[in-house]
Amino acid sequence: MKKIFVLSFVIMFTAGVSAWQKEYCSGDAVCMVMEHEGSTVNVLFRNKLPVDNQITTVTFEVKPKLENLRGSDRFPLTKVMQGADMMKITSMTIIDPSKPWNSNLYFFWQYGSPGSGKEKICSCRLPFEQGKKYRVSQAFNGKFTHFGEFRYAVDFLMPVGTPVHSAREGVVMATEDSHGEGKLEVSYKAKGNYVIILHDDGTVSRYDHLVKNGVKVKTGREVKAGELIGLSGNSGYSSDPHLHFEVSRPVDGKIKQTIPFTFITDYSDNDVPVEGTVYSDNGLGVKRKIPVLPEDIVLCKIIKDHKPLGIDNTFSVDDSFSIYIPVDVPGVYSVKIRMYNENKKDQAINANWKTEKTWWYTNYPVTGKNLSAGAGKWKAEVSINGKLLRTLEFMLK
Repeated sequence: MKKIFVLSFVIMFTAGVSAWQKEYCSGDAVCMVMEHEGSTVNVLFRNKLPVDNQITTVTFEVKPKLENLRGSDRFPLTKVMQGADMMKITSMTIIDPSKPWNSNLYFFWQYGSPGSGKEKICSCRLPFEQGKKYRVSQAFNGKFTHFGEFRYAVDFLMPVGTPVHSAREGVVMATEDSHGEGKLEVSYKAKGNYVIILHDDGTVSRYDHLVKNGVKVKTGREVKAGELIGLSGNSGYSSDPHLHFEVSRPVDGKIKQTIPFTFITDYSDNDVPVEGTVYSDNGLGVKRKIPVLPEDIVLCKIIKDHKPLGIDNTFSVDDSFSIYIPVDVPGVYSVKIRMYNENKKDQAINANWKTEKTWWYTNYPVTGKNLSAGAGKWKAEVSINGKLLRTLEFMLK
């Protein structure tokens, strides 16, 4: 979806009016002021929100040309506005006061300011509650929608209604939460719910596809990193419930560019998001190295949408079930299962295989009737890359 705010005006006036001032606003955000006195026409601009640290980049264009006006500035003309004070943009002189004049003036704007020099990579908090974890469905340079101006963005798979938290401190510049469910159709690109937060360095973070009535902050409010700002959803141009997060800068009032960022996670303080990876931040002093959390390895009756259902530790000989092993960091790993009846350890079952780079989980299917050691107390030892991660205990009746 397009994420640039655009507004344009064509201003035309006739002779005979000696002095006036008129204001043209884009909603509750920004205003252009045309000021005429004698043979002089001044163009001024202001941020409408009463926020001292608001930053806006505006580009002024004249199409096709000035009529009966001349000025020293060349168009297109780009200015960075900061704060709520009025700023003079340019002055023009009416060539022949007895004739009509036309500025043919347009303006385009968006929040933030262009960068200068090498961009500093921001290490952001994950955009959800600390201690929770979610998988990345699309990362930087994603084949589906993360290319062009959206090259540096990340999508987290999330159930509708998941709390969304700010990744950095800043000021809320704009919100929208009036739209319902989305669809993967072009007509839905402008029907997404979002929160836009401006940061002191002139960058802007955006949280997209929120649920209807799911915004929890008001425009103009300062938020801290980690603060609740909304609830995830499936609005706008979206096929599945997820949260889209990006950091960007304007190039000018018309064009923006997303910029790289990293996350503070349980693996690193500077994690570049990778598609398929599950991220969390539990505030660990020692970072994780293994791709699987031991507590996530379970016995279940079925697996649906990559998730275990019917988690249990008691089965009958007529049941079929699985040892479910989620892979938080997809890659090639050696998996070993050793399963045995505690009373018949000499009849242990051993299985070995390797995962593939695209797998989000792996599993070992079990059929009760095929366990020759029969009913009783069983154990299943699960090892990854030679390290025992968990021993599951279950009863076979």
